[in-house]
Amino acid sequence: MQFNGIPLFDGITFTVGDQDKIGLVGKNGAGKSTLLNVLYGDIKPESGVITTSKQHTIGFLKQQLHADYTGTVKEECRSAFDAVLNIEDELESLLITIIEYSDYDNPEYSELCERMSDLYAQLEILGGNTIEASIEKILLGLGFTHESMQKQAKELSGGWQMRLELAKLLLRKPHTLLLDEPTNHLDIDSIRWLETYLAQYDGAVILVSHDRVFLDTITKRTIEIRNAGIEDYPCSYSKYVIERLEREEHRKKAYMAQQKEIAKTQECIDRFRSKANLAS
Repeated sequence: MQFNGIPLFDGITFTVGDQDKIGLVGKNGAGKSTLLNVLYGDIKPESGVITTSKQHTIGFLKQQLHADYTGTVKEECRSAFDAVLNIEDELESLLITIIEYSDYDNPEYSELCERMSDLYAQLEILGGNTIEASIEKILLGLGFTHESMQKQAKELSGGWQMRLELAKLLLRKPHTLLLDEPTNHLDIDSIRWLETYLAQYDGAVILVSHDRVFLDTITKRTIEIRNAGIEDYPCSYSKYVIERLEREEHRKKAYMAQQKEIAKTQECIDRFRSKANLAS
């Protein structure tokens, strides 16, 4: 993949485990946000493939906000539970139909009751009875108050709308979370809450952040984008910084040894230049 004729990535390969907590690092312009967009599917790579199962879900918090709100903060969060809401709508419709039945021996009546029983079972599995509690837990953690939850979402400032988008993303609980600078619009208390939440998140997290403490608290693996490639470190950010220096020192020593060997070989060639068989 190239940007303005300059390769951003060239032949990179890595896998993401179900519970991996990964810090994505690199210099400004190295391609961190671009790589997140590639993983999410918004940008198609020029070559190569990204492989996931059909059931695998990915959620992406971008730095740029594109939202069109029509309800309150709490109502917008309920949209994260589309599957639950669809079941609730069907249950309401079924209930109206069943109430109107008078012939209880009709096989169709039994089928409706059986369908209702199945829907209630699905609702329990999806946590339908805990939606309101889950919404309040996430919103309170991200700094909203009970009063602000009732405000129209479109009236929020850009920073608070970003918090709302983050809340909706966390409520959806995708298998993999892609987060691009999630702390930009958070206060200290919300950052600390999010650290704890993500560290315990039941899924994979790939995170871009300039907050080193935030990275260090959450991540157990660090991927550095460098020279159009990647280097994978099986450790948190602070340990990565140390290990990176060690790798640099190792490369430097290897380079110096190589240069010494080249000089020694060249000296030998120059010495026996007049004797073709020895020089070769």
